[in-house]
Amino acid sequence: MSRIRLRASEIIAGEPLAWSVYDEKGRLLLRKGQVVESAEQAKRLINRGLFRDHAADGSGGVASSADAPKIEEKFDPFAAIDDAMQSLARLFQSVMAGKPGLQEKFYKLADEILVLTKKDADAVIGAAHLNKSGDTAVVQPLFSACLCAVLSRAMQIEESQVRSIVAAALTCNIASLSYLSALNKQKGALTEAQRTILQKHPEHSRMLLEKAGIKDKIWLDSVVQHHERNDGTGYPKKLKSENICREAKIIAVTDIYLAMTSNRGYRSARKAKEALREIYEDSREEDQKVYVTFIKVLGVYPCGTYVKLASGEIAIVTRSNPKNAMHPEARAVISAKGAVYSGPLKRDCSVADYAVKEMYAPAKPLPLNIKALWGY
Repeated sequence: MSRIRLRASEIIAGEPLAWSVYDEKGRLLLRKGQVVESAEQAKRLINRGLFRDHAADGSGGVASSADAPKIEEKFDPFAAIDDAMQSLARLFQSVMAGKPGLQEKFYKLADEILVLTKKDADAVIGAAHLNKSGDTAVVQPLFSACLCAVLSRAMQIEESQVRSIVAAALTCNIASLSYLSALNKQKGALTEAQRTILQKHPEHSRMLLEKAGIKDKIWLDSVVQHHERNDGTGYPKKLKSENICREAKIIAVTDIYLAMTSNRGYRSARKAKEALREIYEDSREEDQKVYVTFIKVLGVYPCGTYVKLASGEIAIVTRSNPKNAMHPEARAVISAKGAVYSGPLKRDCSVADYAVKEMYAPAKPLPLNIKALWGY
């Protein structure tokens, strides 16, 4: 597709972009709908040289060969995840600033997540396990929302309701954003004051969302109930399993799983297998569909987890196998002798030499090219 150079007058600070924009080599810089925050940022971008699709040009003019690089935009789930994190951070700022009328903007982000997870759920699940950097106050809700989208579809929930669940997952802890990251790094147990604040945050979150113009009942009910627990030990109202809405249970299971498989100041991350076992043990007969489906969605060896192969290599699971959960596709990253490969090597775990022997936890994070693992 040909592209044409953008003029300074075509970028208005504070307004969503009418097109995706690219640099002179055709690399995507900003997606359609993103907001350029200030005139200074717009000026820097224009000075850098921006291009948009020529098809979006209302003038009917013809772009010159110099101004119209013909580079096709390719789907990149990891770039889309980064964009979504930035959008979510801006929306959080808007909520905390008391801005109204945000429901449609959250819906738009939820729709982007629905598209992303439909195109490559394995890559998104992999990123949820491997991408532990950044502010947990943004990273965890974003990946929780992604897992909610995958789980809800597997449960054959109507897409309009899935949208509400995803939006609720993005915002369920919004009242605790100011101290969530600090709490996750805290070495000791919560103080009584901290515990009181946490137990009130579901209702405070609903109040903030209502002020921001959220009227979706599924969304608001899910936010309030996502910390309730099957045995009645949750908060804020100590509801038991039969009184907790299905949508809140979907959010809860993804939120709990991501918390359990992430490092915290007071403990190390648990292996995915251990976390899934504990989640299953907590399930009740009346809501087992949520828990069992979640475990099936992730599989015996979830995408993005490390495994040791029969060859002695250390690999990362990259593709699930619907026909046989024991035989996923993986990419070897460390040789049997402990050397780090220069690039990931494809391994079919249905082959005896590359069968998965056990899950593996590296002593320290490895330098990974996450895009190369999934071929992007």
